[in-house]
Amino acid sequence: MKYDGWQQDIIKDVSKYILLCKGRQIGGTTVFSEKAKNRMLEKKTSILVGSITEEQAKLVILMVKDKLLEKHRSQIAETRLTSITLKNGSEIRSRPVGTMGDAFRGFTADINWFNEGSKWPELAFVSIMPTLMTTGGDIWMDSTPFGKYINGTTKKTFFFKCFENLDKTWKIYYKTSPDVIKNREITEEWTKEKRKASLKFLKYQEAILSNLEYRQEYMGEFMDEVNQWFPDELIRKQMTEERPQNIFKDREYYLGVDVARMGEDESSFEIFELRKEHLYQVENQITKKTTLPQTYDHILGLHKLYDFEKILIDSEGIGVGVFDWLMVNDDTKRITIPIDNS
Repeated sequence: MKYDGWQQDIIKDVSKYILLCKGRQIGGTTVFSEKAKNRMLEKKTSILVGSITEEQAKLVILMVKDKLLEKHRSQIAETRLTSITLKNGSEIRSRPVGTMGDAFRGFTADINWFNEGSKWPELAFVSIMPTLMTTGGDIWMDSTPFGKYINGTTKKTFFFKCFENLDKTWKIYYKTSPDVIKNREITEEWTKEKRKASLKFLKYQEAILSNLEYRQEYMGEFMDEVNQWFPDELIRKQMTEERPQNIFKDREYYLGVDVARMGEDESSFEIFELRKEHLYQVENQITKKTTLPQTYDHILGLHKLYDFEKILIDSEGIGVGVFDWLMVNDDTKRITIPIDNS
């Protein structure tokens, strides 16, 4: 099999933490299967694979087994549905992650391979990570992205935090399905006819799927990003202000509030200063697991400090309770404005 250039790069990459964010059916599992085979043959290595389903876990083992059988049949000591052991002591085990990741407890690994990691439950990562504690091992992760945040909250998923790579820990690869299909070298296996048929299929998928569905499945984009008015990169470029050290009584301040309560989401308090015709953010505060009276009191406390010109509050859902209290308070009822965002 002839690998694409980007696949060869991943196979040769010796980085400790490698992440592939991708569109569907481009050969992601295939390339990490080749990488696993090579590492197992090179030296005694223990690889622990997590997949989202039992069938996917078995498929990973089958793919590694097929690659070993091509030229290294004599090196195989034992094969099972969920594991392979080589004569040099190397082994690869594959497990479905389930809801808690308990299938990984008790194991030690040199490499963790998180297959389709964006769809893992967050607790599974908590269970599997300690398997690397005594080995200082590597992590490989490949997935079509699912979402940036956990169950609609503002808490980032493990996969997105790794993809975001703010601490530069990960080597990131990003490939879309159309890009791979268009640029894959023509060979005896990958003919012009196959490429033409695949591109036609992608056109059909783009026509029948929603924009969100197509961009997630084939362009490898996070669903949250598809629904955003402004991309994260553009927002970050506008974040040029320093947080002021003082509150000035002669300035015009405005407060925006998004209300959460006792769930996983957070209440957000965004404070802006009007300078001529432009608003500048001067403060950002969040609270977690607070009651509506506590949120109301927090707003009143901020109002005493900033003397807001206006308080704009998301008044739909649970936010309406806080809005009602603000509307009967003599200090806030004339400056409170409801914002209905849904």
